[in-house]
Amino acid sequence: HGVYPAAGEDAWVAIVARDDAEWRALCDAIGRDDLGSDPALATLAGRRAARERIDAAVGAWTSARSAAETASLLQSRGIAASAVQDSAQLGEDPQLLGRAHFATLEHPKHGTTIVESARFLLSETPTSVAGPAPESGADNDHVLAQILGYDEDRVTELVVAGAFG
Repeated sequence: HGVYPAAGEDAWVAIVARDDAEWRALCDAIGRDDLGSDPALATLAGRRAARERIDAAVGAWTSARSAAETASLLQSRGIAASAVQDSAQLGEDPQLLGRAHFATLEHPKHGTTIVESARFLLSETPTSVAGPAPESGADNDHVLAQILGYDEDRVTELVVAGAFG
């Protein structure tokens, strides 16, 4: 498991070899059969002990190609891998767009905002985003009086003391 450098500025790829078979597939993919056949690396414990050596080998291979190319190649071999994305890249990700992961909302004070929707889709229970987040302090009265049980004098003390900036 690790996040490795990819070609390009501040580009990274996350890779997970979940078991011994995926470990051997990873070694084959990166052209390091010597690692895959090394008896000292045949077990998870052995690989953990040699983490720096393995990370150096994997990182040398990933840094020569783009994160997307690396992820695609490894995925085709059954190895979990994903390009690490920044916010702009996430907003353009075909998988997230196809699953309607982002919702556009109108906020009364801030205009159009984009928020994350549900992280899952259910076949018979549609998900939705109820609305934009409330303004800071919008629920103060409810929290102070109804939840905390403060009386009006206590709330006034807090307001005067500047507790609600």
